[in-house]
Order: sequence, then C-alpha cells, then structure tokens
Amino acid sequence: MLNRNIDHELASAQTNSSSASPLLAQVGALNGLTPPVLRSNFSAHTAPSSGSMWRRGLRRLSIGVLALLTAAIVYLLLVNLVWTGLPTGAAAPQFAGTALDGSQVDLAQQQGQPVMLTFWSPDCFACRKELPALQALANDPNANMQLITVVSRVDAQEVAQFVAEKELNFTILVDPSGNIAEQYEVSGIPFTYFIDQNGRIDQSVMGAGAEGELQSNLFAWLQSCQIGEVCSAE
Repeated sequence: MLNRNIDHELASAQTNSSSASPLLAQVGALNGLTPPVLRSNFSAHTAPSSGSMWRRGLRRLSIGVLALLTAAIVYLLLVNLVWTGLPTGAAAPQFAGTALDGSQVDLAQQQGQPVMLTFWSPDCFACRKELPALQALANDPNANMQLITVVSRVDAQEVAQFVAEKELNFTILVDPSGNIAEQYEVSGIPFTYFIDQNGRIDQSVMGAGAEGELQSNLFAWLQSCQIGEVCSAE
C-alpha cells in the first residue's frame, strides 16, 4: 500500500513538471529570455559562416578589380584612338614664356631647326620614368635639336623643387593655366611632338614607351630632318 502511494506521487510530480515546461517557456519569452534550444536554432539560421563571408568578400573584390580594368582599357582606347593630339602636318601653335632657369622660350624663334616638345608632370609616374631619357638627350652633343619641355597645371614652385631634387637642367616651361597643353590638344602625358624646321608637327609620341625607344625615334627622325630640307615622318 505504501509503495503504491509513492508511485502515485511520483507520477503526479512528473505530470506537473511536463505541463509546467511550456508555461515556463512562455514566461521566459515575455521577459525577453530565449530558451536555449530556440536561441541555438536562431543563431544557426542567421549568423553567416566564415566561409560564406570569405566568398562574399572575394566576389566583391573581383567585381572591383574588373571595374578598374575596364576603366583602364576604356581610357587607353580613348587616348590612342581619340585623344591623339594635333595631326601630322599641322602648324605648331606658337607660345612664349620664361623657363625655370630664367631663360626666355619663344617657339617662333626656333624655326630653322628641329624641336622636340615634351609635355610632362612631376606627379606622373610614366613621366618620371622618362626623365632620364630627356636628360640624356639634353646632354647629348649629337642631338641636333632644341629640347623644350612643358609642365602644365602645376604650381611653378612645386615644379622647381622637384627639378632641384632630380638635378634636371633641360629647358622646362611651366604652364599653370594649361593653355599650352590645350593649344596642343594634350590630354595624356607624357606626350612628345617632333616639330620640323618649318614649324610643323611631323611626329607625335604618346607615353614613355620602352627604354631607349624615345631616343631611337628621335635620332631616326633627326637623320631625315636637316636644315633646308623637309623632315620625313617615316
């Protein structure tokens, strides 16, 4: 009889405990508490895995790189097909000014000899790469031409400081307003014109090119550009 009563009490306690569990869960929810089981399921469905985040980041990086490559290709196409400067045979626009070294530069006074006119800037990586070639040409006694370089849309003091640091001594005309660059339709730099002794555009060179390429182009041009003769663009 006693054992039967004990079993009855144990069964009643288990029944009350089972019926109380849903009630406790409801009370916990009202108080802002999430049962452990529900919290575990919530985290599993909302928190992204590290692999998913890595793939998403990689996809965004790939899209960014592709966009940059596309922009670079479009720019190169525009530079090479559209922004090509003045045409061969056009009269070279006249300009005059004071170079950084204090000398007077007047293109009109250069007629009768070939002129190499280069546009560059201190903040242009390709231009800095080309500077040793320009300096070598300025020092070469066999380069029978007048080298004039123009830096547009940069403050003269900034250019002077850069020139002093690099120890450059060729003719540099600063064009803060960009007027000379506009006259010559220069959109990308470095950009070089070969102007014949009659004051006409004979060749143009875009970009720095391979090492030694600028010198080779110049001397090949100078061989056919003697005073009293018409230069050959070939």
